[in-house]
Amino acid sequence: MKKYLVYSVFITLVTLITAEVYLRHKGIYDTFPESIGKRYTTYYNDVFPTWYFINKPDRDYIPENSDFHYRYHTNSLGLREKNFSKEKKDSFIRIFVTGDSFAEGQGAPYDSTWVHLLSRYLAKDGINAEVLNTGVAGSDPVYNYVFHRDILKGYKSDYVVVCINYSDFTDYLLRGGLERFHADGTTHYRKGPWYEPFYHYSYFARGIIEHVGEFPFRGIYASENDFITSTDSAKVCYSAVIDSFVNIAQESKAKIIVVMFSTPIGIRNDNNVNRKFRQCFMDIQQQLAKKNIACINIWDDLKNSLKNKDYLRYSYPNDPHFNPYGYNVMAQVIEHKLIENNILTR
Repeated sequence: MKKYLVYSVFITLVTLITAEVYLRHKGIYDTFPESIGKRYTTYYNDVFPTWYFINKPDRDYIPENSDFHYRYHTNSLGLREKNFSKEKKDSFIRIFVTGDSFAEGQGAPYDSTWVHLLSRYLAKDGINAEVLNTGVAGSDPVYNYVFHRDILKGYKSDYVVVCINYSDFTDYLLRGGLERFHADGTTHYRKGPWYEPFYHYSYFARGIIEHVGEFPFRGIYASENDFITSTDSAKVCYSAVIDSFVNIAQESKAKIIVVMFSTPIGIRNDNNVNRKFRQCFMDIQQQLAKKNIACINIWDDLKNSLKNKDYLRYSYPNDPHFNPYGYNVMAQVIEHKLIENNILTR
């Protein structure tokens, strides 16, 4: 009996180790950072010594990513943009674009980001515009608002483009709203579940946890229903953030333009969560229309422009961002909407 028990334990351990090695080798349960060659990164429990989500200023580096390779430069504010003065040129419309990695243009060299390309398309339409990128990868509308309120205070602009996309609803689930900012100047994300260490170190555990929890997004411990419920709260939060953006923009006599769009994953996957995100975009758009706040919802336009094309033509095998082709399509769609809706005039 004892020998049988020892044998059973041995077989079980060998099976578990074999399964662990196999799953790791195949990368079946890789989180997003791991899929692009980085180490596991938790999305929970983080505490930061500042309220501002920015990069180090005046820095040159090459992003660590297995899907693309280009040089990255930040200006004196830590933004992926040239240095710019507080005053604007009278002969140009100045547009600040704020958002996360999709605004910053992760996945493309500087001159191939949609923000940079937008200025070119506007120029072809007879509009001289200085379109400046104030987006930061990893940020969200709450971070963007605080950055513009505090860091860009005193910088003149005619328009501030506030970008909201599919991934911002996930960010809210993980971070919450303004309550993340503590009075001592630190930022605190929401707490992770007790079993996160098991998920971190064991791929076999990941399979069990994801199966039992029915998590639609890897590394995020929320069911489909959790996401849908959280999305309603995020909608309220982001609507309030847009109102706050309007208030600070009015101080410098600027106008707010909200741009909402899908990501490559949202274009490719049609599921309940994506449909809920899309509906939230439509709800926010209706709310903004009642307040006479300019809003461009390009979810359907972008999807219709790309849906029949091979996924790898406008995105990457692992990284969920657009490639230069995808950003070019995005710039064209946004420019067309700005002109079509008389938000910017020739």
